Amino acid sequence: MKRFVIALILCVCVTVRVMADMPQQPANANFYTNPQPTYVDYSSCIKDYQMTAEELFYRTLSAISSSNYKIIEIQSKSSRVLFSVFGREFWASVTKQNSAASTLRILPSDNSFYFQKTLIDRIFNEIDTYKTEKIIRVDK
Repeated sequence: MKRFVIALILCVCVTVRVMADMPQQPANANFYTNPQPTYVDYSSCIKDYQMTAEELFYRTLSAISSSNYKIIEIQSKSSRVLFSVFGREFWASVTKQNSAASTLRILPSDNSFYFQKTLIDRIFNEIDTYKTEKIIRVDK
């Protein structure tokens, strides 16, 4: 009986030691690598801005790029950008309302609105954060 208790205590100590040496992952680590899709309402994919369509188009390109999303296609004449994130493709489309206002629509290319809303919220937040910054033309 004494040997059994000593062996049990030894196994518990070894197990605790091995688990203590394992690298710890944050509780939400899977959130960034494999987002769980949910239904996203169409109206939450559209946002109005008080800036010109050209300025919003440049800010959208910048936000997509800074979010580390892969830009697949840029249609500058129609102000559309095709980009992909987590294997899903999205269209970002800028439309002019008037000379000082425009609308940004970020919609999935396959019209399936089951995706993680934070994927498009990241772009909207990036534009909102830097909308007061002046856009500077960089010459080559």
